[in-house]
This record gives sequence, structure tokens and C-alpha cells, in this order.
Amino acid sequence: MKRFLIVLLSAISCTPFVNAEEGMWLPPMIEELNMADLKAKGLELSPREINNRQVFGKALSSSVVQFGNRGTGAVISPEGLMITNHHCAYDFIHRLPDGRKLLADGFWAKDRKEEIPVPGLSVTFIRYMGDVTNEILEGVGGAMDMRDRDQIIESNKNTMLFYYQNMYKDKDLKYSVSNVFNGERYIFTITETFEDIRLVGLPPESIGKFGGEESNWQWPRYTGDFAMFRVYTASNGKSAAYSNKNVPYESKSYITVSGKGYKEGDFAMVLGFPAATQRFFSENDLRFFIDNRIKPMVDVDGQILKVLKEEMDKDEAIRFKYAPKYNIMSNFYLKYSGMLEELDSYGVYANAQQRDKRFSEWVAENAGRNKEYVNTLSVISEYNAMHAEQRKAYEYIYETLFGSMDLLVVTQSANRLRSTNFSNAVYEERVAKSIENIYRNFDADVDRKLAYKAFEILMEKVPEQYIPKVLRDELSINFKGNVRAFVDYMYDHTRFASADEFKRELDNRRTSDIWERDYAVRLLTSLQRTLLDISAQSLDAKDNGAMLKKYQNASVNYTNGLKKLGIISYPNAMANMRFTYGTVSSYEAPERGKQPFYTTLDGLMSNKGEGVKIPEKLNELYKARDFEDYADDDTLKVNFITSTDITGGNSGSPVFNGKGEMTGLIFDSNHESLIGDVDYQGVTNRAISVDMRYILFIIDKYAGAQNIIDEITVNYQQEDEKKVAAPFTPTIHY
Repeated sequence: MKRFLIVLLSAISCTPFVNAEEGMWLPPMIEELNMADLKAKGLELSPREINNRQVFGKALSSSVVQFGNRGTGAVISPEGLMITNHHCAYDFIHRLPDGRKLLADGFWAKDRKEEIPVPGLSVTFIRYMGDVTNEILEGVGGAMDMRDRDQIIESNKNTMLFYYQNMYKDKDLKYSVSNVFNGERYIFTITETFEDIRLVGLPPESIGKFGGEESNWQWPRYTGDFAMFRVYTASNGKSAAYSNKNVPYESKSYITVSGKGYKEGDFAMVLGFPAATQRFFSENDLRFFIDNRIKPMVDVDGQILKVLKEEMDKDEAIRFKYAPKYNIMSNFYLKYSGMLEELDSYGVYANAQQRDKRFSEWVAENAGRNKEYVNTLSVISEYNAMHAEQRKAYEYIYETLFGSMDLLVVTQSANRLRSTNFSNAVYEERVAKSIENIYRNFDADVDRKLAYKAFEILMEKVPEQYIPKVLRDELSINFKGNVRAFVDYMYDHTRFASADEFKRELDNRRTSDIWERDYAVRLLTSLQRTLLDISAQSLDAKDNGAMLKKYQNASVNYTNGLKKLGIISYPNAMANMRFTYGTVSSYEAPERGKQPFYTTLDGLMSNKGEGVKIPEKLNELYKARDFEDYADDDTLKVNFITSTDITGGNSGSPVFNGKGEMTGLIFDSNHESLIGDVDYQGVTNRAISVDMRYILFIIDKYAGAQNIIDEITVNYQQEDEKKVAAPFTPTIHY
């Protein structure tokens, strides 16, 4: 197994050069890009300065973290100071005892003692990511049976993982091997996660969420979407739960912030953790995905959001309680409803048809190839036809009974506590805290109204044979088809609609049959059984997976064909670190004309959108023009756009210039990029970022947090020498 160690220390070069700004590249693939072209565009770093070649190596990738489980962050000081988006931090801050005040007013720790622990929040560093394809495929032959091939691959994976677990003997390091291109290449990753994360700085919502949820996916924007945290460790530098004895994380490398800005056409690159994309579907796979997954979700969310907003508008306490749910649901709805609107405008289906056509022509060119690939597209179509009805039903059921109303989610979590040991005070305290967390954002009256709409959609959209049995039987026997009456009875009689009632019943230790007769428990159990019965796994099991294997082989063949045709050069994103690059650039929007590549504080101040609130302190600073330290010729830029290829999960990703200095913090994309999960339109695709100088301005002038400013290394060097930092600090800190 010594070969594995050699792999970690060697350069990677497995495929020919490619040359395209489109693409979410795995860090080990950077060296496969046309580096001469990137340097011509403005990149001044070598691949090894961007991505680690060695375990615990020092590079830009060492300073970028996965924030929680759905965002990105960047370390910008030698003592673990980290920056991410306000909207990525929102849910975590919302859960804090003073969350409402913190979000409304903002927060700035004046020293380490004031930094606030954030329970449940963790960040993950990539300690190494490398290509191990040759090692994982060692012993695999071209004509080998798929079962034998899979066994060899699994054995090689286990051997590699065992080797490194024993080599480092560090329980905090996690090792994984993932495949891309349907198993053609394998990536080995070592990660380390830290659990003691503390809030350092947060602008008020009026800055951090300027424009509100309704402005998502829009450009121009004026949003100061950032938040600052610090990573803490035990005294030995290892991960540890919160303790007042913990110390700030000693950053092995951290990022310099650019104080000199950018101009149109400047090189830009991004490191972050984009969520899943599906850009290389066949037309049939694409239509299956859109019709049976995206459309049901958009249908349900659109109707539920209207009910939820009505309830939130009635009561400020309800508005705050349900803000996290509304924010997430609204974001997804705006994204995917926008995607549906743009599918035809950008010819997404036509592009998929063209891919299929080129694939079919390529197959027909060669007799041997024709024999191997001839049924690829027909097998894909046949398999999807088998699953379409059940998949759509599954999506509607899940989105209504789990995604819209919360009673069953609460019931599922609370019901698990019934087996908890109450024999000592520690367990009682844990149970009490768990109950508090479960019911924190739950209001039975609001949830009942969401349930009315959810059940209405369910009964309208889902064929009767897929409706959970308990619901079918109860509606037929006891409620004469009256869904609203069933909902009322369930909420009126369940022990799970109130934290107090559930706790009281739990303290009484009532017999299990009382719990099992509870309508919420009965519906939950029936729902789980239904989802299992109509899942793809259950359908595949009916023929022992024979059709599934054909489909998997067809998918591999399709991907391989597109790769050989040069249509695919990078793998779909899957929540692991990716490198993308492009330029700072304006664009032409259909029916809207040319869109500028930046917005300004002047524009923010003239913004009169609905719900826009400008803090008085910001207004005073603007009137006094007290921002020249961070301005270009008396213009303070707020947001800017780049052609870098991103998607969900990239929120909080640092934007770097060619020197590796951080110029911006990504927080959104424009409306024209909403199809980005399934296709890419480079002409109009733009990532939206907060200008780092606007962030510095808010920290310095608005918050007066000089302690934070002093901790950040900022390079003000300009070609015209207007501003020069003394001394100049290199971009990557070792």
C-alpha cells in the first residue's frame, strides 16, 4: 500500500487539457486545465498554491471550509476568524436565546470574551483531496463482469481507507473515496471537522438581508450578506466541544483581503462547496427529473408559501418563529419556479436533444460501438417510464406531509424520546432541552392551516392507491371524505401538537398503546410505510434489480459517450469542493438591456423597494461620505458580478483575484442562471458577491469594530500607488 502515499505526493495528470470557463472542477483537476490560458486571463498562482498536494498542505483550499451542511466559509486571519453569508448563518443565529435581537440589531464582539458560542454549528476543512483512480481500479479489466468489478473496487477502497486510518490514527480525520463520471475516476478526501464555533460579527438584517427574500436571484442587488465567526479548538489544536478553556484555531493558512478592488474583465476564481447539479442528462432523464421532481415541489411550495406568509403578516412573533422555514422554502421556490420559466427560453430541452443526437450518431459510426451502445437511450426511457407515476406521487406526498406542515416532523422527533432513560437528572435535562429544540419553531394553529392546504394538494394530486392507508381508511370510514375534519380531529387530539402536553404525557409514562393510537403517530407510521412501498428501491426489487442494472449500465455508456465526444469535461457537483473561474463582467439581459457589473452605496440609498429599511447609522455615514478609505473615486461599491460557474452551496464562497486575494463573498446568482443545475449559459450566467471593501466599511465605520479590522490582512497596493499597505503581506500565509 505504499503506492497510496506516493499518490498523495505526486502531481495529477489523467486527462487531456480542456479550455472552458464553464465548469465546476474538482481541485485535483486544476492541473488538467489549460494553465497557459488561465495565466493569460490573469491567474498568477500555480495549481499547488490553490490546492493541496500533501496532507495538511498549505494552499488556498486549506482556508476554505464547508459551513454547517449547506454553505461555504473562508478563514481570513491566523486565529481562525472566518467569514460566510448572513443567510447561511441565519438559522444558527435564530436558535440562540437572543437570536431575535441579534438578527434585528446585529452584533459585534469587542473582544474574545464577547464571542457567542453557536451550538450545533460546525465547519469542515479539506485536509487533502487527490485523484486515486489508478489505485482504486487496480485489478479491474475491461471485459470483467460488473459484479466482479464492483467487488474489486470495494476491496481497494477498504484497503486504502484502512491504510490511512492506521497511518494517522487521528479520530478527528475522516476519510472517503467518491467516484465521478459514473465510476470512471475516484477522488480520495481527508477532512477535519470543528464543533466549537462562535459568533464574532453580524450586520443587522436591514443590511445583511437588504431587499428581503423577494430579491433572491435578482440583479442589481445591494445586500451586505456576510457574517463572521471564529473556530475554536482544544489546547492541542484538535476539535473539541465548547469549553471556556478552548483556544482560537491556529490557521495553517489564511486569506488576504484585497483592498484595491477590480475592474471589468479582471480574472476571478472561486473555491466552494456547490450542491448537486445534473447538467448532462439525456432528454428523457431531464424530462423525468423536471416533471416528477421539480414541478411537484414548485407546485406545493408555491401554494404553501401563500398561506405561511398570510400567517406571518398577522403576527410579528409568528413571523420570527417561521422565518427560517419561510426563507428556505421561498429560496427553493424562487429558484425552481424560475428554472421552469427559463427552460424553453434557454433551449434546455433542445440542448439535451442535441446531446442525444450526437451520441446516437457517434454510436452508429462504428459497428462494435453500435453493438455495445445501441439500446442506451431506449433503456433509459423504459426505466424512467416504470418509475414516473410513483416518483411523482412520492414527491407530492413528501412535500405535503413532511415539507409543508410540521406536525409529522415534530412527531417523528418527539416520539423518539419515549425510550429515553429518566433515571437521572442528566437525562431529564437532555430530554427537556430536546423538547425545547423540537418545538422551538412550531405553532399548532399556524401548522393546522398549513395542513389544510397540504392535505388539499395531496388529495388532488396523488392517485388514491398511493395515499397512506390510515388516511384512506379514516377518510372513508370516520370522516366521510371530509379532509378538513380529519385534520381538525388530528390536531385536536394528538399529544404532539404542544410541547407542554407532550412533556406532561411523557412524564406520566403513559402506556404505549395510548401513544400508538395517536392519530399523528398512526399517520406518520402509515406515511413511512407508503414512502417505502413506492420508493425506487421497492420498484427495483420486484425484478431483483434487473432493470436497474440495465439503466445503470446505460447511464455509464451515455456518460462515457459524451466524454469521448468532448461534451463532458468536468463532473457534476455533489457538495464537495470545486474550483471555478471566469471574469468580472457585465452582461446583456433579454428585454432589460446591459446590466452593470457592480452596484454602489449611492444606488442602495436611492432604493425604494417594498420593505426596504436603511439603518440610520448607514444613512449618516453616507451623508458624510465617510467611506473614502474603501471607495473608488468617491464611489463605494456594494455588490458585483462574475461569470464564475456556481450553484447552491456556493453561498459564502470567497471570490479571488489572480493573486489569490479575496475580492468578494458570493451570496447569490442572477435570474438568468437559474437553469444552472441542469444547463449552463455562459453569456448571461453570473454569480453575485458582496464587495470585500463594503464588508470592511461596515465592520469599520458602521460597527466600529476596530479589533476585527486589525485582525484582517488587507492589501491596498495599487498600480498608481494611491494606497500602499506597510508592510505588504503575501496572499497565502504559511
